[in-house]
Amino acid sequence: AAMSPQWLAGWFEARGHLIINASVVRSRSSGNMVRADRFGIGVCGPAALISTLRVNFGGRIYPGHTRDGHHWRAYGKEAAVFLATVLPHVVTRRDELEAGWLFSQTLTRRCGARSVPGALVRRREELARKIDGLRQRRKGYARERAMRRAEAG
Repeated sequence: AAMSPQWLAGWFEARGHLIINASVVRSRSSGNMVRADRFGIGVCGPAALISTLRVNFGGRIYPGHTRDGHHWRAYGKEAAVFLATVLPHVVTRRDELEAGWLFSQTLTRRCGARSVPGALVRRREELARKIDGLRQRRKGYARERAMRRAEAG
């Protein structure tokens, strides 16, 4: 079953999240410190909807991973294709998703023996901080709204 990009955007705004890692780790093979930047997306929901995402965009399904049902995750190109599909239709989380899109576009498939240029590393880290700030602001707003409801109720 096909889902419209508008419907997917609304569902992602309500139930989705970005996975952004801008970090340095020790290489298992060489022992050197290397960039381990990663971009992905995840969405929770009923099995039928999650399966449709897997069919249309790739990624992996984690059955019963959350109390809300299954969890779908996609990384790299698959995540970028999904984000490109929903981004024009996103309303409430536009800044966060645009920063995620920009982060995804800074990633390259392989750097080989060359290190990632410093300017690119700084840009990735800047975008990761921006996304984290937007995410924290959104969570803070949700907490405030819940507290107001509890006081009124």
